[in-house]
Amino acid sequence: MGEPGEAGIVHRLDNDTSGCLAVAKTQEAYEILRKIWNTEAITKEYHAMVIGKPENTGDITTPIAHHATNKKKMRVCESQSLAIKEKAREAFTHYERLAVFKKKDLLFSRVKINILTGVRHQIRVHMASIGHPLAGDKLYQNMDKRKMDSPEALRPLLHLYKLTIMMPGEKEIKVTAPYPEDFGFF
Repeated sequence: MGEPGEAGIVHRLDNDTSGCLAVAKTQEAYEILRKIWNTEAITKEYHAMVIGKPENTGDITTPIAHHATNKKKMRVCESQSLAIKEKAREAFTHYERLAVFKKKDLLFSRVKINILTGVRHQIRVHMASIGHPLAGDKLYQNMDKRKMDSPEALRPLLHLYKLTIMMPGEKEIKVTAPYPEDFGFF
């Protein structure tokens, strides 16, 4: 970040993820936001559509590393020794189930997700690791889950719904982004 041509863009979203994007108007604001981005001063509230019906609420803390054979994927490391070997990064994901939908005898859930860390594909990997991959996420669905997915989900249905930024001096900024059209088929 901060490279020529990217000045002002404070963070990234994974490809195909919709929602809020923070862009600083000045270099000073950019530097402040980058400094506080992965701290408790920033709350990132994602909404996702997942396959199945997860528990009402849960925390996922499994470390995440690059996949050994597929450069496009990440993976969870179930053991400490594997995490060390694979140079995994710590990751914390909290989710709450908001609603359950039945579509053609298949269950889907809308979940609210907060992350404290920002590991590549974190939400996608963590939700798949507990058996509830994102609708439309062909990269992290196994064959059984693909059969349970909705054909209308043409991308991983992940949306950064709300950003809350506590700027120095106690000034709070809240930004929300409405759901994109593809969330509407549920």
